[in-house]
Amino acid sequence: MKEIELVRLRREVHRHQAENRRLTAILMENSREKETETVEPEVQTVEPEGQTVEPEVQTDEPEVSRPSVGGLVMARWSPDKVYYEAKVLSVTKRGYTVKYTVDGYKRTYPQKYLKPL
Repeated sequence: MKEIELVRLRREVHRHQAENRRLTAILMENSREKETETVEPEVQTVEPEGQTVEPEVQTDEPEVSRPSVGGLVMARWSPDKVYYEAKVLSVTKRGYTVKYTVDGYKRTYPQKYLKPL
């Protein structure tokens, strides 16, 4: 009787593992699709009295002033794409090396991933 129960439980475990792999694959595919999505900004054209005016493209992120060493910024953490407070440790050709104030983790980012505090 115990052997029959053990076989049943093993089959159930295998079924759950297969379902887990299937759902993980779906999640990974959805994640890749979100990363490649682009959002087109709204563009308005105004033509006052026969003159053509170039449309202004509005972006969600404000222009970032160049952070200086020792300054505090909000740095985007790549895995969850959320901004966290960080201190600028150095500036190089590769970008800005920051240290997150929450956990002390260090990472180098281009300026576009930093926001002023």
